[in-house]
Amino acid sequence: MKRKGLNSTSVQGNFHYSFRDALKHVAEARFCNLWAVVGNTADLAELQTQTPQALDTIAQKIFEDYASTAALEVLRARPRAQQDDLLDTSVQFCQDLLNYLDLDDAMKTGDVGRMELLLPRLLFCFHGGGSHNYAHEMLELMQGLWREWPDDLKSFVIRYCWLANTTGHKNGFLAFDMVQEHNIRDIKVIFAVHGPYATWEYIKKISAAIPTLRKVKDHIKKDFDHFCRGKSHTSPDHKDDVVNLQGKYHDGKAHIYKPGCHLTSDEKVKDFFALGCNPDTLQAMIKQWAEGCVTEKSTDENFESVETILQRLEELRVEKESCSGLPADELIDVELST
Repeated sequence: MKRKGLNSTSVQGNFHYSFRDALKHVAEARFCNLWAVVGNTADLAELQTQTPQALDTIAQKIFEDYASTAALEVLRARPRAQQDDLLDTSVQFCQDLLNYLDLDDAMKTGDVGRMELLLPRLLFCFHGGGSHNYAHEMLELMQGLWREWPDDLKSFVIRYCWLANTTGHKNGFLAFDMVQEHNIRDIKVIFAVHGPYATWEYIKKISAAIPTLRKVKDHIKKDFDHFCRGKSHTSPDHKDDVVNLQGKYHDGKAHIYKPGCHLTSDEKVKDFFALGCNPDTLQAMIKQWAEGCVTEKSTDENFESVETILQRLEELRVEKESCSGLPADELIDVELST
C-alpha cells in the first residue's frame, strides 16, 4: 500500500482517519479475495451471472468458514500437525474486521440499537487485550442499560449521549468526542481569531456562533462554488492498493487451507476476542469490578446543632485573639496582607 508509517503506534503523523481508511482498504481486498476463492473464479465479474440465491449462499459460506468463531474452532480442533496457522490468523483478522466495520457503520448511520448489541463484543476485546479500564466502562454501561436504569434514562442516554449529527445528513452521525474535535478545529483553525483583540473573552463570545458560521460558509460555497475548489479533501484512489493487496493474498494463498503451515511464536497474533471470552478470567474481572462498586455507607445521622457549631466558632475566635493579642478582624487583615 502506498501509505507511510501505518506500522507505527505513534500518534504523531498518523491519526484516526489514516488507520480507518487503511482497515477498510484491507477489508475490501481480503473479502474480494474470499469471493474469488469461495466462488471458484479468477475474475469477480463472472459472479454477475450468478443468481441472487447463489450469491447469498457464497456470502453465508464466506462468513461461516472464514470470518466467524465457529470457523476458528474448527481449525483449532484439528491435530497440531494438520493445523494451518496462516489461515487461522486470516480468519481471526476477518472476524475482527467485520466487528469493526459493523460498529463504524452503526455509528455513521446513527443505529444506536446495533451499537448496543455490540457492547458485549467490545467487552470481550477490551478484556482480552488487557484494557481493563475500558472493560470496566463497558460493564458499567451494560449494568446501567440492562439492569439498573429506568426506561426513560436508558432512552435518553442511548438517543442523546452517544452520537450527534450537526449536518442533518443521513450518514452524518459522529461520536461526541469526534464532534468535540471538530469544534476545537473550528475554534483554533477554521474560525480562528487573530490580532490584538484575540482575547479569551472574545473567543468565548464567538464560539457559540460557530454552528451559524458553518451554515453561512456552506451557503456561500454553494452559491459561488467553483469546479476546481471544494471544502473537503479528496481521498486518493485506493483501487490500486486493493488490487495489489488482493494479488498478494492470492499468491500467498492466505485463505486456502494448507495442512502443516505453522508460524513461530513471534509471528502468531493473540486472539484477544477468544481471550476475553475465557469464562474463568472473565468472571474474575467481573467479580473485581463488582467489589469496587460496593462500598459501605453509614445510615446513622449524627449532625451537630447550629448552636453547637456557632459556639465552637466563637471559641476558635477567642483562642486566636488570645494567641495573637489582636482582635479577630485585624488578625484576618494581617494574615491576608502576608
